[in-house]
Amino acid sequence: MKERFSGILAVTFLLVLAVSSWWAADYAARSVEGVPETKNLDAPDAWSGKFTMLSSNEQGVVVNRLVADSMEHYPVTDTWEIVAPHYFAQYPNEAPIEATSDKAIVYNAETPRKIELLGHAHMVRSAYAGEEQLDIDSEKLVVYPDSGIVMTDEPVVATQAGSRLSGNYMTYNNRTRQLNIRRGTNLNISDKDIPKK
Repeated sequence: MKERFSGILAVTFLLVLAVSSWWAADYAARSVEGVPETKNLDAPDAWSGKFTMLSSNEQGVVVNRLVADSMEHYPVTDTWEIVAPHYFAQYPNEAPIEATSDKAIVYNAETPRKIELLGHAHMVRSAYAGEEQLDIDSEKLVVYPDSGIVMTDEPVVATQAGSRLSGNYMTYNNRTRQLNIRRGTNLNISDKDIPKK
């Protein structure tokens, strides 16, 4: 009789535990249904005032620097929206590049990495290897820091030593120092850039 009582008691406790666990899970699920979603995925999850962002090569030498007034990170697109950016690039065996604009978007998730400079975008390639300084102006410049490519699909003006090249759809490769403007090209060559006979 004593053994039978302890067996019945054990089974009863198990049933009570199972029923109370089911009730607690059901109650918790029903209480969460009425709570509104509080996280706005379109809102930034990180932000900053004035900042400097650095990146270096495998030897630890700084090759890119981005300085700006403010930034906000958006988690859905993994992008940084930056106000008043000032971008510098100095890779070994390449001409230094400096670029500014009203704002920029840095795309972290994309491969290759890219920085989109928007509004009054201006890039300066310093004088290098016997070539004069090159200035490029457009409403939008897209910089690919890892490959040294700068491009745009907007109207663009490139100026070098008094000569001026304008058009649309520009690509500039800083490693080869080649500039291509594909459409609506207009070229004004300075007298000092014309070879003397």
